Amino acid sequence: MLREERELCYKHRDAYYEAIKREIEETNTKKELKRLKALFEKNCPKSWVEHFEKIREDSEKFTKLTTTTTTTTTTTTTTTTK
Repeated sequence: MLREERELCYKHRDAYYEAIKREIEETNTKKELKRLKALFEKNCPKSWVEHFEKIREDSEKFTKLTTTTTTTTTTTTTTTTK
């Protein structure tokens, strides 16, 4: 894969992932997400798409886990403190 192809892949990956974040925080049309995902998948090798998606999913799971753990710890600390 040439440097220009890699850069194009990263550009479309980043645009798609940014849109996912905005979609969660704001309103982003499903049509726009589908369009960006299609560009991402078109411009990146399938194995790269699978790899990037796994990293994103693992990162989301970790964030949820640490957020839940922090909330539980804070709640426990607050409840036991008099």
